[in-house]
Amino acid sequence: ENSSLSDIDKFNYLRSLLQGPALDAVSGLTLTASNYKEAVTVLEKRFGNKQQIVSKHMDVLLNVEPVTSSYNLRGLRQLYDTVESHVRGLQSLGVSSDSYGSLLSSVLLSKLPQELRLILSRELGSDDWKLDRVMQLLETEVQARERASSNTATTQAPRKPPRSPSTATAATLVAGSTDVKPACYFCGQSHYSIACSVVTSIEERKRILRENGRCFVCLKRGHIVRNCRSKSKCSTCNGRHHRSLCQKAASDTTMTPLVTTSANDPSTSTVTNTQMNPAAPVFGPTAQTSSLWTHTNEAVLLQTARASVFNPDDPQRTKRVRIVFDNGSQRSYIKEQLKSDLNLTVRGRQSMSIMTFGSRDMCIRECDLVHVGTELMGGGTRPLSLYAVPVICEPFNCQPVTLCQMNYPHLAGLPLADPSDGREQLDVSILIGSDQYWSFITGETRRGQGGPVAIRSDLGWVLSGPVGFATQDTPCSTLITH
Repeated sequence: ENSSLSDIDKFNYLRSLLQGPALDAVSGLTLTASNYKEAVTVLEKRFGNKQQIVSKHMDVLLNVEPVTSSYNLRGLRQLYDTVESHVRGLQSLGVSSDSYGSLLSSVLLSKLPQELRLILSRELGSDDWKLDRVMQLLETEVQARERASSNTATTQAPRKPPRSPSTATAATLVAGSTDVKPACYFCGQSHYSIACSVVTSIEERKRILRENGRCFVCLKRGHIVRNCRSKSKCSTCNGRHHRSLCQKAASDTTMTPLVTTSANDPSTSTVTNTQMNPAAPVFGPTAQTSSLWTHTNEAVLLQTARASVFNPDDPQRTKRVRIVFDNGSQRSYIKEQLKSDLNLTVRGRQSMSIMTFGSRDMCIRECDLVHVGTELMGGGTRPLSLYAVPVICEPFNCQPVTLCQMNYPHLAGLPLADPSDGREQLDVSILIGSDQYWSFITGETRRGQGGPVAIRSDLGWVLSGPVGFATQDTPCSTLITH
């Protein structure tokens, strides 16, 4: 309709915008002014059937791809944009949403995750199911989730830790993801050289290193000990060699006594002279853990909380569990039993190098990555990404949280995240490490003249530190490592 353009220019523009069957329909017309109107007529006859266009729009709307997870923001945004685009297309054809809105509203809600359907249904009421209203609420919800996700991605830890943190470590797990499996320099198998159980003779190990031109200090190629730039020494005897070549480490069986305990009865503890060695399976089938138990009349509180967690794909599957906050761990974990109880979907697998407390060596384990939803104390939910492991730590005891609240004025009236009386053993199902610690901890603290520090979290107030008064003389798990 632009009068400043000639018909031949319009025809040229038209052909440049066509592709596929539409371009083929007018490809036989030469580029002349008289053929412009002819081309328009051909296209209108071929593709201008209003009923066919309406049917195509409705077909797309009725068969739009459903979104099964509330955490699939990309899928939710794509669903909304698809519906919005085709609804506007129908409006341009003169088809009002009043003629199909009631049907499409029900179809649209059926394509959404259950949690989102519940939110929209609560807002809509019983008789306000107009399509425009449904789309408005859906857009608001999607935008809110995108803003929340963007804030989490750009500022992973928006809350700064206090200047003098007093955080108790329940399970000191140092974990780093790795895609490269270790290769033993002595036997070539997939384990660390120091943990090699195939070639155990020190002399045989040295012979293999000589044949491969490797240094006895750093185990790298291309130089010998006197030319090695590494400043490292053997951690066992302080000698100038790699620890895997240490005669004392090979013969000394009394280096690091541990106390191995039964998960059910700490009183049956027996002392063994087993060195903390990654050659031993860290996650054994007996679910045995290594713990340090001390007889003391003063307990130390760890940061525990109770919360309801659920399967994001099936929110009806919920369970009340105990969570421990531990910023001494680089990753967050969930017990495999809870993963099974909630029927959580495995989102991926990752090789994790896991180091237990007191050990210098790491063990590799393939861990399932799962997502779980957490219900917050003030309402709302928060997603967690967790790695599944058979055991996180021994059950805690000596955690008299409610007794501390009764004895210290600065704790009075606080809604506690885990109101334990100290007489029960606290089984931990989820460990929240430093990767997600500050998404729950607000940074607000309360201190008194004595007693533990109260730290505010989105699951309630957690207490940390020594209780400051005498309790019964009983074994207390002051340090627990898997």
